[in-house]
Amino acid sequence: MSERDELERLRRENLELDAQLKQLVRAERELYVARRTSERQLRQMRTLSDFAIRVSALTDAPAILDDAARLLMDLYPFEQGLGALTSPRGAAVATVRALRGCEEDSAARLGASRDELVDAAGWPEEPFVASAAEARARMPGLVSRLETLFAPTTGAAPPDDARLLALPLRRGSSGTVGVLLLRRLTPHPTFHERLPGDDDRGFLEVLGRHAATALVNARLLADLRQSYDRVAAAQAELVDKERLAAVGEVAALLAHEVRNPLGAMFNSLSLLRRSFAPEGEAHLLLDIVAEEADRLNRLVEDVLTLASPAKAWRQREALAPIVAGAVDAARRALAPHEPEIVVEVEPAALAAPVDAAMLRRALVNLLLNAAQAAPDGVVRVRVYRLERAELRFARIDVEDEGPGMDADLARRVFQPFFTTRATGTGLGLAVVQRIAEAHRGVVGLATAPGRGSTFSLELPQDDVSGSPPASSIPPRSH
Repeated sequence: MSERDELERLRRENLELDAQLKQLVRAERELYVARRTSERQLRQMRTLSDFAIRVSALTDAPAILDDAARLLMDLYPFEQGLGALTSPRGAAVATVRALRGCEEDSAARLGASRDELVDAAGWPEEPFVASAAEARARMPGLVSRLETLFAPTTGAAPPDDARLLALPLRRGSSGTVGVLLLRRLTPHPTFHERLPGDDDRGFLEVLGRHAATALVNARLLADLRQSYDRVAAAQAELVDKERLAAVGEVAALLAHEVRNPLGAMFNSLSLLRRSFAPEGEAHLLLDIVAEEADRLNRLVEDVLTLASPAKAWRQREALAPIVAGAVDAARRALAPHEPEIVVEVEPAALAAPVDAAMLRRALVNLLLNAAQAAPDGVVRVRVYRLERAELRFARIDVEDEGPGMDADLARRVFQPFFTTRATGTGLGLAVVQRIAEAHRGVVGLATAPGRGSTFSLELPQDDVSGSPPASSIPPRSH
């Protein structure tokens, strides 16, 4: 073989080796890519499994959104994000998240804007990755909220080619229940970073379904808890009604068995005073008997009112004379230790449709409570007009300088038969509440330990045929 033929043979062998080497390199590259893809898919599967387990135990929708946003920011090089929830009235941002170095985590900055609705127009049905300009054109409301929440305090605004991922959270027939929007400020990822691509669509859709399922379950659980609360409230109301029915039977017995002897006692006292004109110790003893008989008679009246409250026969009445009569009655009941009671009526001619006798009785109970809470203090009564939601009300505040109450005690004061005094019956404030309800009004309490208490009666001034105002009226500042 000639030298030339040998060189030709070597050249062919070299070309074959070169082709084999290139094939090996391609095979190694494909193997590397397949391994990376397999590792990514395995990581995604583990991530989905861990996420499904975690959120199955969560009942707070913002926490579910925050967990999903954190998961995506761990997998992909996004730096800022938010999660929004749909509602019948629109959509609202529920959580925000940011990486360190790309502005602080902004959960606190969401603040009051948590309840602000976002325009849900253009919300996607499938996940997509686009530039900021493209995303803004497709879903302007949500992108605008993201840009507002993460508005830079220094430096230039994020570029329009910053990449955004929009992930709708959908669950079958439930439709879109929320959306995650993530942003990468740096337009080009590094060699080790990778933005979601077409081969990530399946993973993103499954993640969106898992998150949507968790959100729907959280809503259902919240609705179930509300239903349980309503059932518990209805059961408590039923128990109260049954207890009041039993009290009504006792009250009927009291009306017959106690009031008849009381009538005989009052008649006998009157005859004794007219016949013998008692003086000194005899006069004092007769006064004590009369006072105790009167107290027993008021107790019977309170039980009867609580068990079967009379209908309020409302007529438009000036409130100043009613308050003055209640103050005089309270002073007589507390004599000889008459408290200092300061009354302020503004305007002086303020009137409301009320049952004068029932309202006077409620005010007497409030005044007696206030005077007993602070025997050496001043009791202040303020009567004034207020407007709420285009409706007018007359409000009567009875304020004492007593020790005040903690939250637990304040919640129980209107319960029948609850009292903190050794000689109390626990019916006074319950009767006040019944009288307020008979007037389609409400009674409220503002109190704090060491700051006294203010009981407030709020009565409709105009048409009283509609629904009563809210059961909790705003207290005056203490």
